[in-house]
Amino acid sequence: MIRRQFSKRPDRDMEVEWLCDPDKIRAQSSLGHSELSWQAFPKLVQTPIGVMLYSNDQVYHWVPRGGFTSEAEFARFVQLAKSKVQRYYDVA
Repeated sequence: MIRRQFSKRPDRDMEVEWLCDPDKIRAQSSLGHSELSWQAFPKLVQTPIGVMLYSNDQVYHWVPRGGFTSEAEFARFVQLAKSKVQRYYDVA
């Protein structure tokens, strides 16, 4: 059911650019943009292929490892996120 609902969303195949700094996270796509403080994400889950930033227990934002220019940039992002988010889980 979730897959069927997602397939009908206008953002289903959209690329989102994330800009992260120590104070806030900005996301932008062709549909719009947003700016949030790190406090908007109480939980982070790191997987072998990326990171999920949770807004609540049921809504997350997927940040794929392959979206970074290098492994060093991905590691830098993870370190920043871990220092800002309250709960961190690694499911490697």
